[in-house]
Amino acid sequence: MTVSFLAGLGWLSATQNFVTVSKTGILVHPSSWQWPFWVCVAGFLIGLYIVLTTYHDKLPMFGRARPIDHSSMYSLAMDNFVCSIAKEDDASTIAISPGICFVNGGPSIIEYEIEKFDVTINGQPAERGQPNSTGARLLPGHKKNYRHSAIRHTPISPPPTGTLSYQVVYGPSGGASRYRRKHAVNFSILKVDPASEPPALLDWEDREPETDAVI
Repeated sequence: MTVSFLAGLGWLSATQNFVTVSKTGILVHPSSWQWPFWVCVAGFLIGLYIVLTTYHDKLPMFGRARPIDHSSMYSLAMDNFVCSIAKEDDASTIAISPGICFVNGGPSIIEYEIEKFDVTINGQPAERGQPNSTGARLLPGHKKNYRHSAIRHTPISPPPTGTLSYQVVYGPSGGASRYRRKHAVNFSILKVDPASEPPALLDWEDREPETDAVI
């Protein structure tokens, strides 16, 4: 970069100190904007970019090995199964919103986005309505609930059972590494009484184990 800079200045100075004979026979200074000047400019810019890459890891550099930090993998986990219960006009039915509670078990901030969130109730797939959230940023140790939109007209008897499966992409905040988690659970609503607190007695177990893969 320094050599290119000095060579460029030398070329500019030389073109102002020397004269040549033009086609018309007049003595003139040669043009400064010839190929030697642009070669010096290109060399200076290439050198400047190389210097910048030593201070900014995000700038691409051919041949440079870039370590990938996978410390955030497995930091997002399902902490618990959650479910909201609401009474309906028909005393024999309820509106339920099954969901999950995510927790950040790692030491760093992570971001996640829900790719898939499916629920079946009593063997019937539930239509997906407007979600209450598709993603979030979680601080270390913090939790966030994500629920399915209300599934209405669910009979209280027999006690409702169902499955919940989700697929989520997560990774460090602002980081390049991303991971995809898949998981599914079976759940049962053993007792339903919207007037009591809590309004339902829940039970759940893994249907498919949690799996994480690097994207």
